[in-house]
Amino acid sequence: GGSDPDTSAPVRTTLLVYLLGADLESRSNAGTNNLLEMLAAKGSPLTRIVITTGGADKVDPAGLVTSWKAVKRFELAEGKLQELADLGAQNMNSGSTLQDFVTWGVRTYPADRTMLMMWDHGGGYHGFGGDENFPDGVPMMSMHAMAAALQAAKTATGVTFDYIGFDACLMATLEVAKILQPYARYLFSTLGRRGLGFSPFGIDYTGYANFPLGPENGKSFDFGVVYSPHYVPGLSLSADLWRIYLNNVITSIGAQTELNLCFAGV
Repeated sequence: GGSDPDTSAPVRTTLLVYLLGADLESRSNAGTNNLLEMLAAKGSPLTRIVITTGGADKVDPAGLVTSWKAVKRFELAEGKLQELADLGAQNMNSGSTLQDFVTWGVRTYPADRTMLMMWDHGGGYHGFGGDENFPDGVPMMSMHAMAAALQAAKTATGVTFDYIGFDACLMATLEVAKILQPYARYLFSTLGRRGLGFSPFGIDYTGYANFPLGPENGKSFDFGVVYSPHYVPGLSLSADLWRIYLNNVITSIGAQTELNLCFAGV
């Protein structure tokens, strides 16, 4: 379900956020706080952020999400959280709910790069999630159920994620990476337990939601002269002139910087 997206601007990146609120939302508003971080971002016309919420035993008519007992879909656009669909009661621990969201999101918001962020409790190899609204169901989505859902979505869409991320505890493990290897080029996860990252709720979504800032642009001009007079053996004189213009530069982090951040625990 949901309305068609605005296709007036070119889209390079689609970020799909599977925000399973669980007791993190019903007890401490952690999901809402992260949504507020996203809303504080400047955003980019080259990026679409699409979110599905649910999984918490919470109803708040005045909140950003009026009911976490139903699965809802939103698009973050123009500084607002625009509700696209209310799908009613669905178990977000179920792989079928994830599969449906991913398949719909990829088809509705095609882009050059597609990314998936999973938000909730994490249990490493044992799985992810904790839907409060289905206490008699499975306690979390197993990694094999997640893999089956992503495989079905990949078969339906033909899309491999640029990365799959976890804003969840204990998901930065080799076992998780191995299981999800067929479905993404990279795995991204908060380190250890949430709250040890950049914000009290894991990822700093204000900065996270600001990418990409724009296309790279650059011009360069180079001129060089070398003078080696034959009458002075071994003498060589050179002069070089260059001018470089860069706009909206986007660059990668060097290996040494990555090592420094790693040792610093970032």
